[in-house]
Amino acid sequence: MDHPEKVIDFGHRAIHETAVKGKAFTTAFYGRAPKCSYFSSCSNGGRQALMEAQRYPEDYDGIIAGAPANWWTHLMTLGLWEIKATLAEPSAYIPASKLQAIQSAMLTACDAADQVKDGVINEPLKCRAPLEVLRCQGGENDTCLTAPQLEALRKIQMGLHDAKGKRLFPAISPGGEAEPVGWAGWITGPAPE
Repeated sequence: MDHPEKVIDFGHRAIHETAVKGKAFTTAFYGRAPKCSYFSSCSNGGRQALMEAQRYPEDYDGIIAGAPANWWTHLMTLGLWEIKATLAEPSAYIPASKLQAIQSAMLTACDAADQVKDGVINEPLKCRAPLEVLRCQGGENDTCLTAPQLEALRKIQMGLHDAKGKRLFPAISPGGEAEPVGWAGWITGPAPE
């Protein structure tokens, strides 16, 4: 608040200044400029990569923008949608211990759609896993979801829509729910809070 320069630094200037100063330090230390300079990052770093390519294309010889978090208002609203799906009703919370079951169901249903079973869903927008296979039939355990948890999963997989059903932001791609940087860190957390 009251520091617009911080918004500018976060928005685009920090990476540019790092590139400029990094090249100057490299030149001073080695006595010559670097032959090539590359930027590769994802998430917020992917957003930074897009800003570099748009505002400072001369900074790098190559830029990789992986999974860019670039439409912040919609991305953060999607996060709120996911929180509401899992925390509005205490029984809807999906513990991290159930993520492997969800990921397995997604991969079973959609991994081989490209004729290659490799643990990667190549066309996540076409993945229509039958979520009912996850419904607990007896007692609840880590291999199944209760009815409220299934409903929360459906909402998360639906992505962000407006009141008329228009898609505002896509859902998180299926198939990586239990990965080390998957849902446990971004959606479920260690416990409902």
